[in-house]
Amino acid sequence: MRSLTFSLIFIVLIVVAGVGLVLNTIADTRTTVLTGDYEQLVDQLSSAVDLSPDPLGFIDHWNASGDLQLDLAERARNSSEQSGCIRNGSEILCFLDNQNKVLEIPYLKTPQDGGASFHRMLTTVYYLVLVGALLLWLSPLIRRLHLLRAAAKKIGEGEFTATVEPGRFSYIRDIEIEFNRMAAKIHNLVEDNKLLSSAVSHELRNPLSVINLGVITLEKSMVKPEQKETISVINRNLNLMDRLINSMLELAEYDYHFSKAEKRETDFCLLLNECISDYPQIDKEIECMMQGGNFLVYGNRDYLEMMVNNLVQNALKYASSKVLITLTGNRKTIVLSVADDGPGIPEIQREKVVLPFNSVSENSELKSNGIGLAVVNRIVRWHAASLEISASGTLGGAQFTITLPKYSRSHAP
Repeated sequence: MRSLTFSLIFIVLIVVAGVGLVLNTIADTRTTVLTGDYEQLVDQLSSAVDLSPDPLGFIDHWNASGDLQLDLAERARNSSEQSGCIRNGSEILCFLDNQNKVLEIPYLKTPQDGGASFHRMLTTVYYLVLVGALLLWLSPLIRRLHLLRAAAKKIGEGEFTATVEPGRFSYIRDIEIEFNRMAAKIHNLVEDNKLLSSAVSHELRNPLSVINLGVITLEKSMVKPEQKETISVINRNLNLMDRLINSMLELAEYDYHFSKAEKRETDFCLLLNECISDYPQIDKEIECMMQGGNFLVYGNRDYLEMMVNNLVQNALKYASSKVLITLTGNRKTIVLSVADDGPGIPEIQREKVVLPFNSVSENSELKSNGIGLAVVNRIVRWHAASLEISASGTLGGAQFTITLPKYSRSHAP
């Protein structure tokens, strides 16, 4: 950051002080030259008229041959002791000692007195140089900031290996180095988290398998009736642990594949129709409504399909009789909404429902491992979309609304 500060101070001093001094010197030089020439002309004319044997004839001859019109006037009584030349409004009065008269010469305006256009030109040049210098100074900074923004965007999309090559003469070299350190720490933390989840899940399988085998052996042996209930409780908890381990492995696998998946132009309307057509005839109604023409998005088709299926399956699980799917679009985004007529989700639990291993249902038959909506949430974030959970105004149950950015030319490789 010191290079940024010093370079800014340097450019300000050079432009404000240096260029201002140069332009001021140019203006002073032009004014001095013109004023000096004119004063010399006035002195020569006054001397010539004062020494001329026929001053009126000299003035008539001068006026007939030039644009500078002279006039000779009587000297006032109160100016008998005055000599030299003075300015009096729009003319110069030269007191002639030999002739005892006053020579009246029109005053010519110099740039200092009336050259407003010349001063405006210098001011314009000054500000143009100032703006040009600042743009020249800002251009490498803007270029480096664009590179930093692109790397940050990649990290936000899950590409944690994205870095910025620090420029040798970059104004923000320190920031670029710290950004790369931050990105490396995030990458290591995510990788360690994945490794830990996978390792713990795998390591838990062996003792869990041994316990499960022991319970099966107990069930086959002669046990007392009061012990069967205890064995049944152990079995249910073993099954729960097995589902949790599978969920941890599944979630770790999703995180790994997210970083490797590619995005491309995808017709979301076609994808949604294919997802709905895959569902068999069930006792619950699925209604789909679409409004709009262009439903192209930039994303991974497989994960978008998984997102839709998880939302629909979740709605079917909790719906009493009907699931409503709506797809609308505007100039920049498309909006997918999946609603059901089930019990809904309390407002206090809506933020927690998309976290892994969370389930809002108290019904043991409906209670799940809480991985489906967590995967939906991660797919949404990976596609730079948004997820909103609310109460359905039409059906009364829960409503999941996803807003996805439309495909644009900026997404093209």
